Formats: sequence, C-alpha cells, structure tokens
Amino acid sequence: MALQDNSRVIFYKKRVRRKRKNLRVLSGTFRVTDDKNTRRLNQNSAVAL
Repeated sequence: MALQDNSRVIFYKKRVRRKRKNLRVLSGTFRVTDDKNTRRLNQNSAVAL
C-alpha cells in the first residue's frame, strides 16, 4: 500500500477515530472495508510516519 502524503494519513487516522461511518466514503481511496483492514492501515501508517 502506497500512501502519497503523510498529512493525509494523519487526517485519515483522526477521521477514523471520530467516525467509523466515513470508512465507506474513504474506501475508494484507501480501500478500507472492515476493522481488520483499518488496523492494518493504522500499523502501516505508523511505520510510514
């Protein structure tokens, strides 16, 4: 998974923590379908940062 901008990652992570419903909207960009993928994304973003 390639993340273009770190600011996007931070913004996305904050969004996820606030509202889980937005996952459907962001699924097109990050392809997040469920909590398992979300946890993976959080781990990957943490490593990327």
